[in-house]
Amino acid sequence: MRRVFQTSVFAIALRALGAAAGLAYSILLARLLGAEGSGLYYLAFTVVSIGTVIGRLGLDNALLRFTSIHADAKEWERVRAVGRLGLRLAAITSLVVTVLVILLAPLISTRVFRELELSRPLILMALSIAPLALLNLNAEILKGLKRVREAMIIQGVSLPLVAGLFLLILAGPFGLSGAVTGYTLATIVVCAASFVVMTNRIPADEQPRGSFERRKLLSTSWPLLVVAVMNLVIGLTDTVMLGIFMDSEAVGVYGVALRVTRLSSLVLVAVNSVVASEFSALWDAKKQANLSRLARLTTLGMTAVSILIFIVFSSFPQFIMGIFGPEFTQGSRTLVILALGQLITLGTGPVAILLMMTGHEKFHRDTVLASALINVILNAVLIPLYGIEGAAIATAISLSVKNIVAVLFVRAKLGIKVLL
Repeated sequence: MRRVFQTSVFAIALRALGAAAGLAYSILLARLLGAEGSGLYYLAFTVVSIGTVIGRLGLDNALLRFTSIHADAKEWERVRAVGRLGLRLAAITSLVVTVLVILLAPLISTRVFRELELSRPLILMALSIAPLALLNLNAEILKGLKRVREAMIIQGVSLPLVAGLFLLILAGPFGLSGAVTGYTLATIVVCAASFVVMTNRIPADEQPRGSFERRKLLSTSWPLLVVAVMNLVIGLTDTVMLGIFMDSEAVGVYGVALRVTRLSSLVLVAVNSVVASEFSALWDAKKQANLSRLARLTTLGMTAVSILIFIVFSSFPQFIMGIFGPEFTQGSRTLVILALGQLITLGTGPVAILLMMTGHEKFHRDTVLASALINVILNAVLIPLYGIEGAAIATAISLSVKNIVAVLFVRAKLGIKVLL
């Protein structure tokens, strides 16, 4: 437990560094492009995020799970085999998605979002789909190898730092196109580095080149793909529907509030990065008591951190939003509503990763599907009535429902009380 705690603290520190870099990137982007330009950037980023999730095929947690199992058994050729298979499948799918987004960019820009200026930045950012998908999968493999620090640096720190450097160089002379191009170049650079790190962390052995069953990998990843897509629906429905019902300035203001409150979710991501392989190993070894204890301890720590973060966001919303520029202060109440949703999400602990690492990904898929449906309906009803605050309410409710249902299932089915 001490090793897990120490690694968690280090992972949270790395996530904090990445969050600071991401926040600096968002501030710089807002200052350089304004609310309208930022809105177009976030719309392009939203489409690309959807493409990236589809390109990964739900392989994130599948690769983490199988890498962890075979690494613990020191079956290194099996580790290499599952990595090769997963990365190859993701590369092919990501390239297909990239071509589709490029071809459909004019239609998406004019018919869906009614923004003629969106087409060019969307095409440029679409080129980041494949490298972004692959660098994230390489990071999951590293987590399965218990190389959490390297994984966190690749996923959470390197990309905003490198993207920020390119933003400084290109956004000034080339505006929105320069900012988007800089982000795409950053994903390519970090992806290349992730391959170097990942391949060097798998020990060499004398075993013949092995293979991994494609059916076994995909049978695990398909439910997780549905989960990933539905989580994306929950996370991006608000932005997409704001783009449909309102203008790019509203999207820009909401995008800033959303990214600020998501800083708190980095705690969940950091903890998940550490405990995921532990959950998988303990469940596989049938060490139920140790698993329960680890789940409760992580939930307790996350709850304490989430309360502190909510206090800060709810006490100084205008000041925080004003950092991005005077036009962004109109999103102050939106910031508080989203922060409340994050408080509940963090306060219920790492229940999602617990379900996926214990073989209950299908139940998790079903709860996420229901939550995504709730999110779409609430956004469609509340955005026309309350604008960006309606989008925030819809997102907060759908996130809360998903996690509370997961907590009840974990307690009833697994016998684990993550809250008490």
